[in-house]
Order: sequence, then structure tokens, then C-alpha cells
Amino acid sequence: MVKGARYLGGFIGDKTLETDWVKNRVTFWAGAVETMGGIAIKHPQMAYTGVVRSLQMEWNYLLRVTPIASPL
Repeated sequence: MVKGARYLGGFIGDKTLETDWVKNRVTFWAGAVETMGGIAIKHPQMAYTGVVRSLQMEWNYLLRVTPIASPL
């Protein structure tokens, strides 16, 4: 029996598992932002495009489909 799973970019199931899943996504995005910061030293436009077109869109989508993401 599965208590929770990722579904269409969000999460369905147990709130504890959902919280852990969101925290893992936030950790991943924090690392990606640090990577983009390193890239921005030599290629600022490329880093900006990566953040705006990928990371920011993923985060906005998660906020819309997962109500508990905002306080985390």
C-alpha cells in the first residue's frame, strides 16, 4: 500500500510524506540556485534565463498545486 506519491507535479497522500517531499524539492532548488550563482559570474544572462524559465516556473507550479508549500 502506498501512503503518498508524486502526481502531476504535486503530491497526493499523507501530509507528513508531503512535507518531506516539499522539503526535498526546496533543498534541490537551493542547490540549483547556488549553481546558477556560480554560472552567473561568467554568463549572467544564461543564469538569469535558467532561473526565470525553469526554477521559478517549477516553484510557482508547486505553490499552486501543493497548498502546504507556502509556509515551508
